[in-house]
Amino acid sequence: MKEMRFAAILCVALSLSGLAIGQSGSDKLNRQLIQASDDGNAEVVKTLLAQGADIEGRDDSEQTPLKVATEHARVDVVRVLLAKGANVEAKSNSKGTSLNWAVGGDGKIPRSEYADRLAIVKILLDKKADTTAKTTSGDTALHLAALNYVNTDILQLLLSKGANVEAKNRNGFTALIYAALEDHTEAVTMLLAKGAKIDAADSEGKTALMHAVSEERIDSVNLLISKGANIEAVDNEGQTALFRAAMDDDSNYDWGGNYVEVTKLLLAKGANVNAKDDHGRTPLQMAIRNDKRQVIKLLQEKGAH
Repeated sequence: MKEMRFAAILCVALSLSGLAIGQSGSDKLNRQLIQASDDGNAEVVKTLLAQGADIEGRDDSEQTPLKVATEHARVDVVRVLLAKGANVEAKSNSKGTSLNWAVGGDGKIPRSEYADRLAIVKILLDKKADTTAKTTSGDTALHLAALNYVNTDILQLLLSKGANVEAKNRNGFTALIYAALEDHTEAVTMLLAKGAKIDAADSEGKTALMHAVSEERIDSVNLLISKGANIEAVDNEGQTALFRAAMDDDSNYDWGGNYVEVTKLLLAKGANVNAKDDHGRTPLQMAIRNDKRQVIKLLQEKGAH
């Protein structure tokens, strides 16, 4: 009776996916396994594995069943695949592991998936998933957790397993930089508490504070300054965070955008209004060039020339 029920489930699932059960060949069976993993149908996955589907079989995008299941937060399927010996470190053509995809290797994560993804990350870490594994962009799971989540449960879990807070991606971004530019202040606080270097710079010399200023992340700017971020740190062009407030485009600026408050914060902390970059330019000159009238006024009030 149980086998008949599995067979019925398999027929329905494969007919919905457009795959005919009567078709033969290991490639077809493997594609069916990937489809069932994508759909989250653990019973069909069990049946296909029993019929000889390759648990490490890949589709045209080099995706394994485990990668697909983790990407789409299919907790039950992940459990089945790992119980059957799926390789937790297998990489897709993006070179991201299942841990990377579980955390959110393909972008922002809906809040409705947080609990399932946390469960999957726990399962993968229990299987000794490598927290240092990187995507083609150089992002680790910690990077992706800082970037994609307001909730910090996954971030905390990764840190508890020894994830490297100073790991950098191909652009030199740390998890702290990602958290700051997304204004994920709880993540910023947690990463700093775990020893993240507050003034760590990316490949262009930009710190978390500079990124937060560029993205108008007022809460992160305030937090980073309160935690001791160096407001006079310079990037590869010799520009401080104040230059970012004067330069970066904001179409809503003169209608009261956050650049006004960001600039006020920097000035209140004593930012040097007459600092010069490697080309001899000052924040005031850059504000004039970018027609940032309120920044111009604020700088001039502080003695900029």
